[in-house]
Amino acid sequence: MVLGLRLDHVRPVRPLIAVGYSGVSKLTVPAIRLASQPVSGGSAAVFRVVFGLVGLVAVVRFFIHGWVADLYINPSYHFSYLGFGWVQPWPGWGMYAHFAALGLLSVCIAVGYRYRLSVILFTLGFAYVELIDKTTYLNHYYLMTLLGMLMVFLPLYHTASVDARRNPKIRRAGIPQGVGNGCT
Repeated sequence: MVLGLRLDHVRPVRPLIAVGYSGVSKLTVPAIRLASQPVSGGSAAVFRVVFGLVGLVAVVRFFIHGWVADLYINPSYHFSYLGFGWVQPWPGWGMYAHFAALGLLSVCIAVGYRYRLSVILFTLGFAYVELIDKTTYLNHYYLMTLLGMLMVFLPLYHTASVDARRNPKIRRAGIPQGVGNGCT
């Protein structure tokens, strides 16, 4: 009896793969085993570094071309996305500080310093900039935001990173094949 209910007539639930529905176990189990096998973490490290450097180049371009002031500080009106009218640019120097922080976070991502925190803050900050004004939309900036959201959940800091050097417990030569193949 559990909570006063008799459960002797209830059959235990078996996992879907073990039940053997048509083709599920034949395809799913080998795919899971293959995706779980370790591969070199080098491709993940290269992906992390390239992502960080691309973010840094994007931020530097905003400073070099004067786009921070031209696109976010000087305009008196911004065309906001539906439901995001509350997203407004920082006043004056605040936008410059925001972009400087994005640049610093990009470097932190590239070198793997406090990777998860850096990716979360970079992605939120980059998405904030994109949500200020829909006239500045660029599909590759949208891609950077989506990739940043995915990178939060990927173990891209185990190889060739400051975090792995500082904490040998997280250092690994390999990563799951499903992650490694997705980064190449």
